[in-house]
Amino acid sequence: MKGGQMMEQAPLVILSGVDGTFVVDSERTLVLFRKVNWYSVSLSFQRAGYRQFTTNFLPANATVLPNGEPEVQAGDILLHRLP
Repeated sequence: MKGGQMMEQAPLVILSGVDGTFVVDSERTLVLFRKVNWYSVSLSFQRAGYRQFTTNFLPANATVLPNGEPEVQAGDILLHRLP
């Protein structure tokens, strides 16, 4: 899949568990360059009756696991109620 095709895809929707935790699996694509890296991930949090919150996580926010996958511990995400 080419970069433009990836950008045209509908956003991935992931629901949290009852305890609020969630996991977004990484996705690899074929690259023609030797250096494989990830750049950032943008997450948007939504819940009825609350303001939507969007944030970005950069490689500096991640720990690389032994299998090479990046892991970001996002911590608590606090949403604000709508008036």
